[in-house]
Amino acid sequence: MERVERAAMQETIGHVEFSFSSSLRPWGGDPEQYWLEVTGRIMALPDEAPDDAEAEPAGTMEMLLVRVAEARDDEVSLFAVFDSYDEALHQIYRALFNKNEDLRSSLGMEHFDHEVLVIRSLQLEPRWRGTSLGAQAVQTAASTLVTMGLVVANADLGLSVDDWLNLGFFKIARHKDFYVCDRTRKNRYGRAVL
Repeated sequence: MERVERAAMQETIGHVEFSFSSSLRPWGGDPEQYWLEVTGRIMALPDEAPDDAEAEPAGTMEMLLVRVAEARDDEVSLFAVFDSYDEALHQIYRALFNKNEDLRSSLGMEHFDHEVLVIRSLQLEPRWRGTSLGAQAVQTAASTLVTMGLVVANADLGLSVDDWLNLGFFKIARHKDFYVCDRTRKNRYGRAVL
C-alpha cells in the first residue's frame, strides 16, 4: 500500500464562515467575558464541480478565543479566565502559564500579552476526510482570529503529525493532549505552508 503525504495533496478551494458574539463593555472583571466561543462553518468546492458551482458545507469547527491582553489590561486573573470555562481550558492554562501568570519559559517566549485561540473540535464530512481541508481550516482560523498569539489545538482533530509540523505546531512535554503554535514569531508555519 502506497503512503500518500497530505502536505503534497491538492489544496481545496473554499472558505470558513466564523460566528461569535460578545457582551458590550464594560465587563466588570467577570472572567467569563474574556473568552469568546467561536464556531466555524467550513465550506468547500469539490474538484469536479462546474465553474459556476457554489461551495458546499464540508465541516465545522468549535473554538475559544481567550482575550489575554484585555484581561491583563483590566487586571483580571488569567487563571480565573481559563478556569471559568471547563477542565480542558484549565489544563491548557496549567501547560502554558506559571503561578505568576507568565508564559512558561519552556515555551521559549518572553512576556506574553496576546490572544490564545483554542481549537476544540474539527469535524469534516466523510468525503473531505483525508484531504488537506482540515489543515487548511486550522491555518485559516489561526490566520484570521490570531494575528499575534498562541493557537492551541486538541491533538485528536484528525490531522497527521506532518500536518501539525507543517503548520508550525509542537507538543509541550507532559501535555500530549494538544498542540501549540506560536504566532508571535516571524516564520509562523515552521517547515512549510500547505
